[in-house]
Amino acid sequence: MHSALLLLDKLDTQSTIVIIPCIVCLLLALHWGGTAEPWSSWRSILLLCLFGVSFVVWACMQYRRGDRATVPPRIVTQRSIAAGSFYSMAGFGGSMVMLYYLPIWFQAVRGVSALDAGINMCPLVLSWAAFLLVSAQLTSRTGYLTPQMVTASVLMSVMNGLITRFDLQTPMVYWVTTLLFYGCGVGMGVQQPILAAMALLEGKEAALGTSLIMFLQVMSGAIMVSVGQNLFLQRLASNLAESVPGVDLEVVLSAGNDDLAQKMASVYTPAQVADILVAYNQSIVYVFFFAMILACLSIIGSVGMEWKNINKMRDNDAEHSSEEELRSEL
Repeated sequence: MHSALLLLDKLDTQSTIVIIPCIVCLLLALHWGGTAEPWSSWRSILLLCLFGVSFVVWACMQYRRGDRATVPPRIVTQRSIAAGSFYSMAGFGGSMVMLYYLPIWFQAVRGVSALDAGINMCPLVLSWAAFLLVSAQLTSRTGYLTPQMVTASVLMSVMNGLITRFDLQTPMVYWVTTLLFYGCGVGMGVQQPILAAMALLEGKEAALGTSLIMFLQVMSGAIMVSVGQNLFLQRLASNLAESVPGVDLEVVLSAGNDDLAQKMASVYTPAQVADILVAYNQSIVYVFFFAMILACLSIIGSVGMEWKNINKMRDNDAEHSSEEELRSEL
Protein backbone atom coordinates (compact mmCIF):
# COMPACT_ATOMS: atom_id res chain seq x y z
CA MET A 1 0.00 0.00 0.00
CA HIS A 2 2.81 2.39 0.89
CA SER A 3 4.63 1.69 -2.39
CA ALA A 4 1.41 2.32 -4.34
CA LEU A 5 0.99 5.71 -2.67
CA LEU A 6 4.60 6.58 -3.46
CA LEU A 7 4.03 5.63 -7.09
CA LEU A 8 0.92 7.82 -7.27
CA ASP A 9 2.89 10.67 -5.74
CA LYS A 10 5.64 10.29 -8.36
CA LEU A 11 3.04 10.26 -11.13
CA ASP A 12 1.63 13.54 -9.77
CA THR A 13 -1.93 12.31 -10.23
CA GLN A 14 -3.45 15.30 -8.45
CA SER A 15 -2.00 17.72 -10.97
CA THR A 16 -3.10 15.47 -13.83
CA ILE A 17 -6.66 15.41 -12.50
CA VAL A 18 -6.65 19.22 -12.50
CA ILE A 19 -4.96 19.91 -15.86
CA ILE A 20 -7.10 17.58 -18.00
CA PRO A 21 -10.45 19.33 -17.23
CA CYS A 22 -8.59 22.64 -17.56
CA ILE A 23 -7.62 21.88 -21.16
CA VAL A 24 -11.06 20.46 -21.97
CA CYS A 25 -12.75 23.64 -20.71
CA LEU A 26 -10.47 25.79 -22.86
CA LEU A 27 -11.09 23.72 -26.00
CA LEU A 28 -14.85 23.72 -25.47
CA ALA A 29 -14.88 27.48 -24.86
CA LEU A 30 -12.90 28.14 -28.04
CA HIS A 31 -15.05 25.72 -30.04
CA TRP A 32 -18.43 27.02 -28.85
CA GLY A 33 -17.68 30.70 -28.28
CA GLY A 34 -19.16 32.96 -30.93
CA THR A 35 -20.66 30.08 -32.95
CA ALA A 36 -22.75 27.55 -31.01
CA GLU A 37 -22.85 29.88 -27.99
CA PRO A 38 -22.34 33.67 -27.79
CA TRP A 39 -19.25 34.77 -25.90
CA SER A 40 -21.55 36.53 -23.44
CA SER A 41 -23.53 33.34 -22.69
CA TRP A 42 -23.21 31.76 -19.25
CA ARG A 43 -21.75 28.56 -20.74
CA SER A 44 -18.88 30.36 -22.46
CA ILE A 45 -18.15 32.50 -19.41
CA LEU A 46 -18.32 29.48 -17.10
CA LEU A 47 -15.92 27.46 -19.26
CA LEU A 48 -13.40 30.31 -19.42
CA CYS A 49 -13.64 30.87 -15.67
CA LEU A 50 -13.17 27.16 -14.98
CA PHE A 51 -10.16 27.14 -17.28
CA GLY A 52 -8.58 30.16 -15.57
CA VAL A 53 -9.18 28.91 -12.03
CA SER A 54 -8.04 25.34 -12.74
CA PHE A 55 -4.92 26.57 -14.54
CA VAL A 56 -3.96 28.78 -11.58
CA VAL A 57 -4.56 25.85 -9.21
CA TRP A 58 -2.43 23.56 -11.39
CA ALA A 59 0.39 26.14 -11.58
CA CYS A 60 0.37 26.53 -7.79
CA MET A 61 0.50 22.76 -7.37
CA GLN A 62 3.49 22.58 -9.71
CA TYR A 63 5.25 25.34 -7.80
CA ARG A 64 4.69 23.66 -4.44
CA ARG A 65 5.95 20.28 -5.64
CA GLY A 66 9.16 21.81 -7.02
CA ASP A 67 11.42 19.23 -8.65
CA ARG A 68 8.81 16.50 -8.03
CA ALA A 69 6.27 18.28 -10.24
CA THR A 70 5.18 17.09 -13.67
CA VAL A 71 6.59 20.33 -15.06
CA PRO A 72 9.32 21.45 -12.63
CA PRO A 73 9.43 25.27 -12.40
CA ARG A 74 13.23 25.19 -12.59
CA ILE A 75 13.03 23.68 -16.08
CA VAL A 76 10.22 25.94 -17.33
CA THR A 77 12.05 29.08 -16.26
CA GLN A 78 15.28 28.07 -18.04
CA ARG A 79 15.74 30.67 -20.80
CA SER A 80 15.99 28.40 -23.84
CA ILE A 81 13.21 26.09 -22.63
CA ALA A 82 10.87 29.05 -22.05
CA ALA A 83 11.74 30.62 -25.40
CA GLY A 84 11.54 27.27 -27.19
CA SER A 85 8.15 26.59 -25.62
CA PHE A 86 6.83 29.93 -26.84
CA TYR A 87 8.27 29.31 -30.30
CA SER A 88 6.68 25.85 -30.42
CA MET A 89 3.26 27.12 -29.40
CA ALA A 90 3.25 29.99 -31.90
CA GLY A 91 5.14 28.49 -34.84
CA PHE A 92 3.87 24.93 -34.69
CA GLY A 93 0.35 26.02 -33.78
CA GLY A 94 0.24 28.31 -36.82
CA SER A 95 1.55 25.56 -39.09
CA MET A 96 -1.21 23.21 -37.89
CA VAL A 97 -3.78 25.87 -38.80
CA MET A 98 -2.28 26.06 -42.30
CA LEU A 99 -2.20 22.27 -42.68
CA TYR A 100 -5.88 22.14 -41.70
CA TYR A 101 -7.22 25.00 -43.85
CA LEU A 102 -5.10 24.83 -47.00
CA PRO A 103 -6.78 21.58 -48.19
CA ILE A 104 -10.16 23.18 -47.43
CA TRP A 105 -9.20 26.17 -49.57
CA PHE A 106 -8.18 23.91 -52.45
CA GLN A 107 -11.41 21.92 -52.26
CA ALA A 108 -13.99 24.61 -51.58
CA VAL A 109 -12.52 27.63 -53.38
CA ARG A 110 -10.54 26.04 -56.21
CA GLY A 111 -13.03 23.19 -56.70
CA VAL A 112 -10.56 20.28 -56.69
CA SER A 113 -11.21 16.85 -55.20
CA ALA A 114 -9.89 15.69 -51.84
CA LEU A 115 -7.24 13.62 -53.62
CA ASP A 116 -6.07 16.57 -55.72
CA ALA A 117 -6.05 18.79 -52.62
CA GLY A 118 -3.70 16.30 -50.99
CA ILE A 119 -1.47 16.32 -54.06
CA ASN A 120 -1.44 20.12 -54.04
CA MET A 121 -0.14 19.99 -50.47
CA CYS A 122 2.96 18.06 -51.59
CA PRO A 123 5.17 21.17 -51.99
CA LEU A 124 4.57 22.07 -48.36
CA VAL A 125 4.85 18.56 -46.93
CA LEU A 126 7.90 17.52 -48.96
CA SER A 127 9.83 20.73 -48.25
CA TRP A 128 8.89 20.38 -44.57
CA ALA A 129 10.31 16.84 -44.48
CA ALA A 130 13.40 17.78 -46.51
CA PHE A 131 14.32 20.71 -44.27
CA LEU A 132 13.92 18.59 -41.17
CA LEU A 133 16.95 16.69 -42.48
CA VAL A 134 18.74 19.82 -43.72
CA SER A 135 18.33 21.59 -40.38
CA ALA A 136 19.63 18.54 -38.54
CA GLN A 137 22.76 18.55 -40.71
CA LEU A 138 23.26 22.30 -40.23
CA THR A 139 22.94 21.94 -36.48
CA SER A 140 25.42 19.07 -36.35
CA ARG A 141 27.95 21.04 -38.42
CA THR A 142 27.61 24.51 -36.89
CA GLY A 143 26.42 23.60 -33.41
CA TYR A 144 24.05 26.58 -33.28
CA LEU A 145 20.25 26.39 -33.12
CA THR A 146 19.21 30.05 -32.90
CA PRO A 147 20.12 31.19 -36.47
CA GLN A 148 17.94 28.47 -37.96
CA MET A 149 15.02 29.33 -35.69
CA VAL A 150 15.24 33.02 -36.59
CA THR A 151 15.40 32.14 -40.30
CA ALA A 152 12.44 29.79 -39.88
CA SER A 153 10.35 32.49 -38.18
CA VAL A 154 11.12 34.99 -40.94
CA LEU A 155 10.36 32.47 -43.70
CA MET A 156 7.07 31.42 -42.11
CA SER A 157 5.99 35.02 -41.53
CA VAL A 158 6.80 36.20 -45.07
CA MET A 159 5.28 33.17 -46.77
CA ASN A 160 2.20 33.33 -44.57
CA GLY A 161 1.78 36.93 -45.61
CA LEU A 162 1.95 35.91 -49.27
CA ILE A 163 -0.54 33.10 -48.66
CA THR A 164 -3.07 35.64 -47.40
CA ARG A 165 -3.18 36.91 -51.02
CA PHE A 166 -4.81 33.68 -52.20
CA ASP A 167 -8.04 34.09 -54.18
CA LEU A 168 -10.11 32.27 -56.81
CA GLN A 169 -7.64 33.11 -59.61
CA THR A 170 -4.32 32.56 -57.82
CA PRO A 171 -1.92 31.06 -60.40
CA MET A 172 -0.38 27.67 -59.76
CA VAL A 173 3.18 29.02 -59.78
CA TYR A 174 2.29 31.42 -56.97
CA TRP A 175 0.74 28.94 -54.55
CA VAL A 176 3.31 26.22 -55.27
CA THR A 177 6.18 28.63 -54.55
CA THR A 178 4.67 30.01 -51.36
CA LEU A 179 3.81 26.56 -50.00
CA LEU A 180 7.28 25.30 -50.89
CA PHE A 181 9.10 28.02 -48.97
CA TYR A 182 6.59 27.95 -46.13
CA GLY A 183 7.33 24.25 -45.66
CA CYS A 184 11.05 25.05 -45.66
CA GLY A 185 10.52 27.48 -42.80
CA VAL A 186 8.43 25.08 -40.73
CA GLY A 187 10.82 22.18 -41.28
CA MET A 188 13.86 24.28 -40.44
CA GLY A 189 12.58 25.35 -37.03
CA VAL A 190 10.16 22.74 -35.73
CA GLN A 191 12.71 20.42 -34.13
CA GLN A 192 15.18 23.03 -32.86
CA PRO A 193 13.47 23.57 -29.45
CA ILE A 194 13.56 19.80 -28.89
CA LEU A 195 17.27 19.68 -29.73
CA ALA A 196 17.84 22.60 -27.37
CA ALA A 197 16.13 20.74 -24.52
CA MET A 198 18.23 17.65 -25.18
CA ALA A 199 21.49 19.63 -25.32
CA LEU A 200 21.02 22.17 -22.52
CA LEU A 201 19.46 19.86 -19.93
CA GLU A 202 21.01 16.77 -18.40
CA GLY A 203 19.71 13.31 -17.55
CA LYS A 204 16.07 13.15 -16.50
CA GLU A 205 15.73 16.90 -16.98
CA ALA A 206 16.42 16.48 -20.71
CA ALA A 207 13.58 13.97 -20.96
CA LEU A 208 11.24 16.33 -19.09
CA GLY A 209 12.21 19.29 -21.25
CA THR A 210 11.76 17.32 -24.47
CA SER A 211 8.38 16.01 -23.33
CA LEU A 212 7.27 19.53 -22.42
CA ILE A 213 8.17 20.92 -25.85
CA MET A 214 6.45 18.06 -27.68
CA PHE A 215 3.34 18.37 -25.49
CA LEU A 216 3.11 22.10 -26.16
CA GLN A 217 3.45 21.52 -29.91
CA VAL A 218 0.58 19.04 -29.95
CA MET A 219 -1.53 21.04 -27.52
CA SER A 220 -1.02 24.33 -29.36
CA GLY A 221 -2.00 22.65 -32.62
CA ALA A 222 -5.32 21.54 -31.13
CA ILE A 223 -5.99 24.95 -29.55
CA MET A 224 -5.02 27.04 -32.59
CA VAL A 225 -7.06 24.90 -35.00
CA SER A 226 -10.05 25.33 -32.69
CA VAL A 227 -9.51 29.11 -32.67
CA GLY A 228 -9.15 29.07 -36.46
CA GLN A 229 -12.42 27.18 -36.83
CA ASN A 230 -14.16 29.73 -34.65
CA LEU A 231 -12.73 32.63 -36.67
CA PHE A 232 -13.69 30.97 -39.94
CA LEU A 233 -17.31 30.37 -38.95
CA GLN A 234 -17.80 33.87 -37.59
CA ARG A 235 -16.21 35.46 -40.64
CA LEU A 236 -18.18 33.30 -43.07
CA ALA A 237 -21.45 34.22 -41.37
CA SER A 238 -20.68 37.94 -41.56
CA ASN A 239 -19.38 37.75 -45.16
CA LEU A 240 -22.47 35.90 -46.37
CA ALA A 241 -24.76 38.33 -44.55
CA GLU A 242 -23.02 41.30 -46.20
CA SER A 243 -22.47 40.04 -49.76
CA VAL A 244 -25.23 37.43 -50.23
CA PRO A 245 -28.06 38.25 -47.79
CA GLY A 246 -30.41 35.55 -49.08
CA VAL A 247 -28.00 32.66 -48.52
CA ASP A 248 -28.44 30.44 -45.48
CA LEU A 249 -25.19 29.74 -43.60
CA GLU A 250 -26.36 26.27 -42.56
CA VAL A 251 -26.98 25.32 -46.19
CA VAL A 252 -23.44 26.35 -47.14
CA LEU A 253 -21.86 24.52 -44.21
CA SER A 254 -23.91 21.36 -44.73
CA ALA A 255 -22.73 21.20 -48.35
CA GLY A 256 -19.19 20.47 -47.17
CA ASN A 257 -16.00 21.41 -48.96
CA ASP A 258 -15.99 18.96 -51.87
CA ASP A 259 -17.74 20.28 -55.02
CA LEU A 260 -19.06 23.30 -53.12
CA ALA A 261 -19.73 25.32 -56.29
CA GLN A 262 -21.74 22.52 -57.91
CA LYS A 263 -23.80 21.92 -54.78
CA MET A 264 -24.54 25.63 -54.40
CA ALA A 265 -25.45 25.87 -58.11
CA SER A 266 -28.36 23.48 -57.50
CA VAL A 267 -29.80 25.84 -54.87
CA TYR A 268 -28.76 29.38 -55.81
CA THR A 269 -28.25 31.49 -58.93
CA PRO A 270 -24.82 31.65 -60.67
CA ALA A 271 -24.29 35.19 -59.36
CA GLN A 272 -25.00 34.04 -55.81
CA VAL A 273 -22.67 31.04 -56.21
CA ALA A 274 -19.84 33.35 -57.30
CA ASP A 275 -20.44 35.57 -54.27
CA ILE A 276 -20.54 32.52 -51.98
CA LEU A 277 -17.13 31.38 -53.24
CA VAL A 278 -15.70 34.86 -52.74
CA ALA A 279 -17.09 34.96 -49.19
CA TYR A 280 -15.71 31.48 -48.52
CA ASN A 281 -12.28 32.49 -49.79
CA GLN A 282 -12.24 35.66 -47.69
CA SER A 283 -13.18 33.64 -44.60
CA ILE A 284 -10.34 31.15 -45.10
CA VAL A 285 -7.89 33.97 -45.83
CA TYR A 286 -8.98 35.52 -42.53
CA VAL A 287 -7.78 32.33 -40.82
CA PHE A 288 -4.52 32.58 -42.80
CA PHE A 289 -4.05 36.04 -41.26
CA PHE A 290 -4.38 34.44 -37.84
CA ALA A 291 -1.68 31.91 -38.76
CA MET A 292 0.51 34.76 -40.01
CA ILE A 293 0.21 36.54 -36.65
CA LEU A 294 1.29 33.35 -34.90
CA ALA A 295 4.27 33.02 -37.25
CA CYS A 296 5.30 36.61 -36.50
CA LEU A 297 4.97 35.99 -32.76
CA SER A 298 7.28 32.97 -33.05
CA ILE A 299 10.14 35.42 -33.68
CA ILE A 300 9.96 36.36 -29.99
CA GLY A 301 10.76 32.77 -29.06
CA SER A 302 13.49 32.34 -31.67
CA VAL A 303 15.45 35.47 -30.68
CA GLY A 304 15.03 34.55 -27.01
CA MET A 305 17.04 31.35 -27.42
CA GLU A 306 20.54 31.20 -25.97
CA TRP A 307 23.38 31.49 -28.49
CA LYS A 308 25.29 28.41 -27.40
CA ASN A 309 27.28 25.91 -29.42
CA ILE A 310 25.80 22.54 -28.50
CA ASN A 311 28.75 20.71 -30.08
CA LYS A 312 31.17 22.39 -27.67
CA MET A 313 28.81 21.68 -24.79
CA ARG A 314 28.80 17.98 -25.67
CA ASP A 315 32.60 17.94 -25.93
CA ASN A 316 32.89 19.59 -22.52
CA ASP A 317 30.45 17.09 -21.04
CA ALA A 318 32.43 14.21 -22.55
CA GLU A 319 35.70 15.57 -21.11
CA HIS A 320 34.07 16.08 -17.73
CA SER A 321 32.71 12.52 -17.67
CA SER A 322 36.08 11.05 -18.71
CA GLU A 323 37.82 12.99 -15.92
CA GLU A 324 35.34 11.65 -13.41
CA GLU A 325 35.96 8.10 -14.64
CA LEU A 326 39.72 8.53 -14.23
CA ARG A 327 39.27 9.88 -10.72
CA SER A 328 37.03 6.97 -9.79
CA GLU A 329 39.62 4.49 -11.10
CA LEU A 330 42.39 6.16 -9.08
